[in-house]
Amino acid sequence: MLLKHIISLIIVFTITGCGFHLRGNIKIPPEYATLRILPDNQYDKFQIGLINLLKGNNVTIAPSSQTKVATLHINSYSFATESIAKNIDGKTIRSRVKITVKYKVFRPDGSELQVYGTVNAARNVDVDPDALLTTDSEQETIKDEIINDAIGQLFRQLTAATK
Repeated sequence: MLLKHIISLIIVFTITGCGFHLRGNIKIPPEYATLRILPDNQYDKFQIGLINLLKGNNVTIAPSSQTKVATLHINSYSFATESIAKNIDGKTIRSRVKITVKYKVFRPDGSELQVYGTVNAARNVDVDPDALLTTDSEQETIKDEIINDAIGQLFRQLTAATK
């Protein structure tokens, strides 16, 4: 019995010693209790993920026609892929996939809360130039992961915008 307690304490001290902390719920500023997202693109993976995260943190998503609520305006959203390593035949063997999201946040009265915000997320990907079919599916999975990273970054920036 004593051995179990000692092992438990060692595990707890090891985890806390390395800097691990549970995040818990993030407090959303009252200005964002109701938020609309423009442009309204309900089929976009980025917006679907962002809306789900916001709703999970008790934010009401207003329809795009509703005014007098805080607004997140996504100005641009783009993916880029660049080759960062090639083999001796000139074929790409390592690439970098990057997403950039530029946005503005407006208060319910229409004034700017955050002039321009930018979120960047990227992943380096090893590519097998001879396996085209698996490369496409892997790229799609990587893009989904990058989108999730960008959503998390944007959410953290939104919660810090009024501090």
